[in-house]
Amino acid sequence: MTQLLDAMFSALNGSKFMLKSFACHFRFHLISYDVRMTVVAVMMTGSYLTVAYGRHVSWQLLGVTFAAFQGGLGEASTLALCSLYDSRRALTLWSSGTGFAGE
Repeated sequence: MTQLLDAMFSALNGSKFMLKSFACHFRFHLISYDVRMTVVAVMMTGSYLTVAYGRHVSWQLLGVTFAAFQGGLGEASTLALCSLYDSRRALTLWSSGTGFAGE
């Protein structure tokens, strides 16, 4: 059971950490918000389906990894998108827990 929890923790936090630490800083501005949010939606749908219908734990962990990647990409994208709007209001909505961040 402990090994499963370790694997789940690594799958959840590892992909999000890698995305936020490395990918977002270098070429993130070259990808449009439409494309990013489409990828977020596809990854979230894929994570739900993979966890729900995965017959093996490894497939379900892949779904957890999809959800973590989606969360990191969604959060980074919506925070960057906040710079195009009234910053105070956008950040208030994002931080109020309404799901505006994508997680």
